[in-house]
Amino acid sequence: MSPIKLSLLIISLAIAIALVGCGDKNPQAVFNSNSGTHLASWLPAGHAVAAKAHLDTCTKCHGGDFSGGISTIACTQCHLGSEEAPHPIFWNYTTTQPTAWGRYAYAFHGSYVKQKGTTSCAVASCHGSDLLGVAGSGPSCKSCHKDILSIHPVEWTIGLAHSPGGATTTLPDHGPWAGINGFASCENIVCHGPQGDGVFLSGLACSACHNSFF
Repeated sequence: MSPIKLSLLIISLAIAIALVGCGDKNPQAVFNSNSGTHLASWLPAGHAVAAKAHLDTCTKCHGGDFSGGISTIACTQCHLGSEEAPHPIFWNYTTTQPTAWGRYAYAFHGSYVKQKGTTSCAVASCHGSDLLGVAGSGPSCKSCHKDILSIHPVEWTIGLAHSPGGATTTLPDHGPWAGINGFASCENIVCHGPQGDGVFLSGLACSACHNSFF
């Protein structure tokens, strides 16, 4: 084979290899280099899964301390606790260490909302701008609350039903209501317990007042 033909063959092979490399888009890609942004499906669930698996890869754009870096987007623009804690941090007196709300978010979020309001919760990637929940992120407030800002039905609430910190009454209103609507919405793991046996830092056990539920 002549040197010219050999050179043309090598060039053709190089072009073919390059074209293969620039073929179908990587299905694992999470970043669009053309637009300089993550894919539309990145928030909310996508970034959480990736960050839990390889948080260190986020530092290239969001900074070594996650304060923004070249992206100018700090994790704490949405996260209230830290780059790894969406909710605020509280001081754990048992371990004497700062701790995220974790599985006790149901108990700690109430006092936070009373003090700070719902602005930081009502975010499109958190609990939704209408607080009705976001798939892959925060649940709807109504999944536990009878009204957005009222734990119990609005008619039980005196005066401030729609304001953070509104005082609620449960006696005698809960009796007739439960008689009509049943106990299903009361008996869950964050309110009064699956069997009405109470929940730590939340609702009392029904037996605290009742000798029988009926």
